[in-house]
Amino acid sequence: MTEPGPFRMSQGYDVLQPKTGRAYPVPCDEWDFLKRKLGQVSTSPWLYHTIGSLLGGAAISTLVTILFGTFPPASSSPAIIVAWAVVAVCGICAVVCFFFADQQRKVQVVQVSDVVTQMELIERRYEAVGQSSDATSSQVVKIISARYGSPDKYIDVSSVLTQRISASGLTVIADNKLGGDPCPGVVKEMIVEYEYRGQRWTKNVKENEDLKLP
Repeated sequence: MTEPGPFRMSQGYDVLQPKTGRAYPVPCDEWDFLKRKLGQVSTSPWLYHTIGSLLGGAAISTLVTILFGTFPPASSSPAIIVAWAVVAVCGICAVVCFFFADQQRKVQVVQVSDVVTQMELIERRYEAVGQSSDATSSQVVKIISARYGSPDKYIDVSSVLTQRISASGLTVIADNKLGGDPCPGVVKEMIVEYEYRGQRWTKNVKENEDLKLP
């Protein structure tokens, strides 16, 4: 029996047959989540680093000129005052630029880790295929959606809760450790929609209360 060969399109391209191998079917909502997170990841903060380095270099060179240069001996001369002002302004601005660069790098690391976590969840979902029956898998709690906050602002904590599910279910405290404080100073709640034994359920708990599923 001969293998199917490529077929020719009207534009003259030869479309080859795809190779066989393992693949993960990804739901559309999870695929959209990955695209959204990857779209939020920007390039490295080179701009802040460049501006900070230039300002820092200007501050250091001006300071060296003051200490070892040819300024007038009078400490109250206009040239000395302007030079010290340049050192102060450039130094402070350089520190601020380096601070923002560090904060931007931390945000990017968090966003990338969210994407990696979601991809690992997809992998683990299919690792157990063929090792357990459908009846057994129906006994496992599945998080459909989970949000934490107040009506003014909620954050998605679905991934965090999914990671903490065990064979006996899920027990977790609804607090800011799940993903930060979306609305400081406001009493928050957690709303969880989950699937168990083929049915969907919804559970609400107040801040600092225990969530137990099922």
